[in-house]
Amino acid sequence: MTDVGRQWRGRGIKPIIRSIMKFEYRYLYTSVSPMTGESFSFVMPDMTTESLNLFLEKFSKYLGERKAIMIMDNASSHKSKRLKIPDNIQIVYLPPYSPELNPVERVFQDIKKHLKNKLFYLIEELENAVCKIVNSFTPQTLKKLTFYPYIKEAFLE
Repeated sequence: MTDVGRQWRGRGIKPIIRSIMKFEYRYLYTSVSPMTGESFSFVMPDMTTESLNLFLEKFSKYLGERKAIMIMDNASSHKSKRLKIPDNIQIVYLPPYSPELNPVERVFQDIKKHLKNKLFYLIEELENAVCKIVNSFTPQTLKKLTFYPYIKEAFLE
């Protein structure tokens, strides 16, 4: 089930939102360049070091000769000793308990906004909906969501 959001109804009319209590998960791994809006995303069945290694490997191949700085939080899979960081990717970890500093979090918030009050009977339906939303983002939209002032200052100095 996706998040339940607010809904407009006439005064005295109680909104009814159908829901299904079923717990299955997919994880969206995403990297966005705040300067250009270029992005790379991958849906995985779990959030493990092995899945992150696979994402980093595919992202590294996508980058080719280019280099990238990736901002990550302090999730255990992000800091595992088994994490294989490709040579063309540098990881910068956020201070603990500060996800609001991670630009990609705004992308995730926007995706969730599109899914509020939607009912999906199969996890594949939800996965397809998320992929459709991710694919609909333009570079301008992603740049607007992620180009935080502190990033702008860092690159323009």
